Amino acid sequence: MEFFYLPEEISNLTAVLMIAVSLLCSFISAAAGIGGGLMMLAFLSALLPPMYLVPIHGIIQFGSNFFRATLSFKEINKQAVIPFVIGCLCLLYTSPSPR
Repeated sequence: MEFFYLPEEISNLTAVLMIAVSLLCSFISAAAGIGGGLMMLAFLSALLPPMYLVPIHGIIQFGSNFFRATLSFKEINKQAVIPFVIGCLCLLYTSPSPR
């Protein structure tokens, strides 16, 4: 039984390398405040087929940003977040779905 599913185009070594680069880019982003995500996107574009590049980068960025938000939850301005979430949900509801 495999630990996680990987498409045929992505080897186990590539997956481990992506995890290591994700950690490195997170450290760079934490230290410099910017640039980790873009550096990771450039690295992933050398390893992944274009079909997988954007979804995998999006998942990694979501996880990184979600973890950062949980660490600094007290500093989040809830008054600004509520209208943003309402707007996102309205746009999600009214946007046409791809078929």
